[in-house]
Amino acid sequence: VNTLEQNFPNPFNPATKISYKLVQSTNVVMEIYDANGEFVEKLLQTRQGPGSFSVTWDATKYPSGVYFYSLRTDQGNYFGKAVLVK
Repeated sequence: VNTLEQNFPNPFNPATKISYKLVQSTNVVMEIYDANGEFVEKLLQTRQGPGSFSVTWDATKYPSGVYFYSLRTDQGNYFGKAVLVK
């Protein structure tokens, strides 16, 4: 089963690392949404093999608040919550 880990640090300012593990080759899309569910930014869109990966989100240009990160793979969707405090 693929896993999406809690971002670190959290709360964060201005950047945070989002780590995940894949059990097989899959298409991967990582996106950020605001508290209203509005799309904010696409961090990653690629195909990856099995293993551990991480993406850093630099939120310098965004206001403080709650954000959600989404990991979409061929096997399913995974979500996490990040808090940006400036």
